[in-house]
Amino acid sequence: MPTETLTREIFGNIGTVPKTIFYALAIITGLIAIKTAWPRIRRWRSGQAGESRHSAGQTVRAILARVLSQSTLDKTRPAASRAHRCLFGGFAVLTLGTVLIAVEHVAALLAGREADQPVFHKGLYYAIYEPVMDLAGLAVLFGAGWFLVRRRRGDASIGHRNSDWMVLFALLFLGGSGFLVEGLRIIEADSPGRWVSFVGAAVAGALESAGVTREAAVIVHQLTWWLHAVVALGLLAAVPSTRLWHAIAGGVLLSRHPERPLGTMTAVTIEDVEATGVFGISQMEHLAVRQLVSLDACVSCGRCQDECPAHAAGKPLSPRQIVQDLAGQLRGIGSDGTLALAGGVVSEDTLWSCTTCSACVEVCPLGVDPLELITGMRRHLIGAGAVRGPAAAALQKLGRSGNPWGLPPEQRMDWTEGLEVPTVDDQPDFEVLYWVGCAAAYDRQSRRTARAMVRLLQVAGVRFAILGERERCTGESARRMGEEFVFAELAAHNVKELG
Repeated sequence: MPTETLTREIFGNIGTVPKTIFYALAIITGLIAIKTAWPRIRRWRSGQAGESRHSAGQTVRAILARVLSQSTLDKTRPAASRAHRCLFGGFAVLTLGTVLIAVEHVAALLAGREADQPVFHKGLYYAIYEPVMDLAGLAVLFGAGWFLVRRRRGDASIGHRNSDWMVLFALLFLGGSGFLVEGLRIIEADSPGRWVSFVGAAVAGALESAGVTREAAVIVHQLTWWLHAVVALGLLAAVPSTRLWHAIAGGVLLSRHPERPLGTMTAVTIEDVEATGVFGISQMEHLAVRQLVSLDACVSCGRCQDECPAHAAGKPLSPRQIVQDLAGQLRGIGSDGTLALAGGVVSEDTLWSCTTCSACVEVCPLGVDPLELITGMRRHLIGAGAVRGPAAAALQKLGRSGNPWGLPPEQRMDWTEGLEVPTVDDQPDFEVLYWVGCAAAYDRQSRRTARAMVRLLQVAGVRFAILGERERCTGESARRMGEEFVFAELAAHNVKELG
């Protein structure tokens, strides 16, 4: 059969009244979804302004490179990543296919075409469209089935909700009933080009072998079509209330994700604090728009928890749980009597357990940044004077002596005993400035590394120098503990010396 004659009737075997009812239900469903989603979007908009806005070109490139390609899934869990690609890709293609069918139907109505005279749903286009839809349906069945089996195993690192089962069963039902509807349609229409829809043709063949006649197919097709349509519309209405919302929030987050090196922290100045009266994160209203979106984007997959060294060591820290605990406070934005975040929603022990290694940030496929939330809440604890124990002692030593050990600057050169190590004052025409650091200067074990480096430089004939007693701690540890201003003071001193 030549491809030029290939086509099928849109809404075949579905009368005018059922079509009208379906479109009315689709509009109502869309309005319900928008009404449910709008409070979430309004909460996003209540956040603080963040980084500079992306251009349209940057956003489009990010959507192509991160969202549609699903490239951010490649870091861990290869099997789950493949299943997610199948589910996402299949669902996206089927959604696009449904939109194209609606466009064809409306276009044919406007053009005054008969039901069997489509505008573009015919010929080569039809010959490509049908198998692509079949492949997309198979991808959805595979992806949803894989995740259903994994969820049944009850992996501890993955968050579980009862609605997750509903979503997965609905996706499986839509995939299976879609093929059943297609098979029944082929029998009802006695389609000569049934081979184009290879899965539908196989289903039709199986049904015919089981004794399903054309007369029976007419009735069963209508019933199955309505069941399929109702479940599809119900799932659409449920998107903002289920984990499916992460596809929206995650897409927004990835398309607007800031381009910055891993571990980069947002600076805070004393002028900012004086202007806003806010240092760190103590309330949900202090979160940036991007951070609020990230709380909705988190699907509680547990990848961050699996990679967290503090969690593996038995510390009371789960990056996933921190994000989920904060996400649980989203509904309270703007209301009175909300819990304090640091020390309330998230315990102080949990916040101080983080080593700020950025493993959780690196592994998250949606770009959620638990570390940014942790350091923000630490800043609040610092500003409120709620830091005690080793952290408080280390910060006091850093501020007083310029090193975490609290030792005097005069001892910073003790590690050079027995070596000829020139300072910038001794050798101002140096080629290389060797930054020693606090550990190599004060810690007896680390001193061996610095001494070995000096010997290597001397053997290599490199003209080098060190800052000596003029060097101070970089302040990196203070900053990651949340003490931005001690960091700023130490950094300013070092920048001055380096200048």
